Amino acid sequence: MIHYTCDMCCRDITDNESRHVVFIELRPAESALEITEEDIEEDNLHQISEALKEMEARGEEYLDAAAPKKFRFDLCDECRDQFAKNPLAHAVMPKLNFSEN
Repeated sequence: MIHYTCDMCCRDITDNESRHVVFIELRPAESALEITEEDIEEDNLHQISEALKEMEARGEEYLDAAAPKKFRFDLCDECRDQFAKNPLAHAVMPKLNFSEN
């Protein structure tokens, strides 16, 4: 028997309760750079060499941070409703009104 637990509230999701799945993919945005004739004619080997040296100096953590990451979460009914209302979990801060003095 497969057992599911809500990843937000850690409550067991029973057989008679709906289970909801959230998939999140985190990756660098693709830039909309336009390639020009100058770019094609330019010798970029030096720039590539410098970029490789920089990547080697920064280490694997730098490369891992830029790699796409995928996340999967199981949610119960109540947490699904909460997630749908505020998917990035922005804290709702009360607006403070300070006196003019």
